[in-house]
Amino acid sequence: MGKDNIQLTVVSPEQVLFDGLVRYVQLPGVSGSFSVVFGHAPLLTILTEGQIQFKSAGVTRKISLRSGFVSVGNNQVSICLEQ
Repeated sequence: MGKDNIQLTVVSPEQVLFDGLVRYVQLPGVSGSFSVVFGHAPLLTILTEGQIQFKSAGVTRKISLRSGFVSVGNNQVSICLEQ
């Protein structure tokens, strides 16, 4: 894992949408938007309709979602989208 990067995995019921190192990920939580960066505290929460935004290899990317959940721990972010 690169310095100050986190491992992000985004899956839907059909496929893996992204799996790689990112600088940050911004997520639509039930209490509002929040960001995860290197060293974030462990977290498990529900995601609401909106966009996942993250920066990988210098490029900002977005993935739309209706709902899902996220698990954060040990500089790894796992997102499961529900359809």
